[in-house]
Amino acid sequence: MPGVWRAAAYCSGAAVIFHSPRACAHVARSMDISAQYRALANGAAENLKSIPVVSSMLQEKHSIFGGADRLRACIEDVVNTYRPKCLIIANSCVAGVIGDDVEAVGKESEVKYGIPVLTVPCYGFLDGEYYQGYFAVAEQLAERFLHKQPKVENTALLIGDNGGPWGHYAKEVKRLLAYFSIKVIGQFPGYVPINELPQITAASFSIILGGRGQTYNGLTKIARLLEMNYEVPYLQDGYPVGWDNTVGWLRNLGVFLHQEALAEKAVVQEKDKLFAFAGKVKKITQGKRCV
Repeated sequence: MPGVWRAAAYCSGAAVIFHSPRACAHVARSMDISAQYRALANGAAENLKSIPVVSSMLQEKHSIFGGADRLRACIEDVVNTYRPKCLIIANSCVAGVIGDDVEAVGKESEVKYGIPVLTVPCYGFLDGEYYQGYFAVAEQLAERFLHKQPKVENTALLIGDNGGPWGHYAKEVKRLLAYFSIKVIGQFPGYVPINELPQITAASFSIILGGRGQTYNGLTKIARLLEMNYEVPYLQDGYPVGWDNTVGWLRNLGVFLHQEALAEKAVVQEKDKLFAFAGKVKKITQGKRCV
């Protein structure tokens, strides 16, 4: 469920409903507070505001009689209160045990209120975990809002989270892209306003912000979807952390862009910066011990 929320956390215009007991929403709220502090520490604007996350507040009686009507009432309240342009519903373990047909309620509400209502085919810990919800929302946002666009030269789309646009990873990628005069036009999912989502497919290519294992595999799946359906190719592999990986990432980007000479120039400049910094540090650390 937190993965569902995180996939849309800063997509202004959206709202998330947890079809769950009240306590489940506390997890997302805790994540939100932590993310806000990290973002502020990394230089985000102080007026940074995440989208609403609301619980349908299932109670014990709903485990017997069902919670579909409770969900309908919650949707009506969220629509009237926040006027969202898109509604996303995450399901809890309790909703799964009850057997509520959340997808049917979503379709019904979409017709009633005239806005997209996305539902996720997993129920809390019963049949998924964080990334299953995250990737399910990303795929549905792409399916519902994206379409082919004329490409804007020298633009890139970042795919993944890693602390958002204010995180160290995204900042480092943007810094390295500046060697090639490439501008990042968005970070998907989670950080593009709903009304701006259709524009992200104008990017010349995408870059995956992921490390290894399940996260990288899931993000690669999203990148492939964008490539197949919206003609946005993606930069494969590479992880610009550490000197060797940074050099590899720059050269990989140079090959991808057919600008190998520019990549080698960037490598030289990065090496000069590294040695200059190391020289300053050496004067402070030489002869010292540390733990």
